[in-house]
Amino acid sequence: MVAEEDPKRPVSCFFEVRNPTGARLVIDRLGFCDVALFARDAGDMHVAEMETALSTLVAQGASFVLTGKAGTIQRLRRTLKQHGVSSAQLATKAYWTPGKTGMD
Repeated sequence: MVAEEDPKRPVSCFFEVRNPTGARLVIDRLGFCDVALFARDAGDMHVAEMETALSTLVAQGASFVLTGKAGTIQRLRRTLKQHGVSSAQLATKAYWTPGKTGMD
């Protein structure tokens, strides 16, 4: 992955989660660094918070790993592209979408 290729390049992970406390325990146990957790809410207001956080990271030249709900991934990817983030700086994986089964 990008972080392994260049350890000096910042990589930030954004995860939308149902239970931030439980997710933080897992992330800490796995030894992940620079992970931001965003608690999902019914109105998707957390996505706006995620978008706000992107500006600082883009200015730092960060790479991004986005995972979570497909719609959120699409929205954040679009925002990052508008900020000029290249595909080489971005990895995405949607794990769920409302009403859909069979995603890995």
